[in-house]
Amino acid sequence: MLDAKGLCPAHRPGARERLREAGRKGAKVSTRLRRKATGLEPDELPPLRTPRDAEAWLELVGRAVATGVLPNRDADAATRAVREWLRAHEAGTVTAQVDELRRKVAALGSEKLKAVP
Repeated sequence: MLDAKGLCPAHRPGARERLREAGRKGAKVSTRLRRKATGLEPDELPPLRTPRDAEAWLELVGRAVATGVLPNRDADAATRAVREWLRAHEAGTVTAQVDELRRKVAALGSEKLKAVP
């Protein structure tokens, strides 16, 4: 690390300015990394009523994590909530479809009974 004159980088000409600049750059990076994630405001999230809304939630959560607004722990919880909502939504859709098919089968059955002499 010593140059031909036996000086280390900290004692070479211009070292003071180089070290100050390096310190400023380090402080900027360190401040950005230390920024505390504050979370999302409730009005930032759209109502969760459709799978498209769930998609919007996940996009927003992803952006919030990537920009340091939302801590990973909270993002994991939000993602799990969306996943469970999607499961419940799918189960509700399937149940509604089964109920509709049962109604149609019952209607067809009663029509068939009326047609039998």
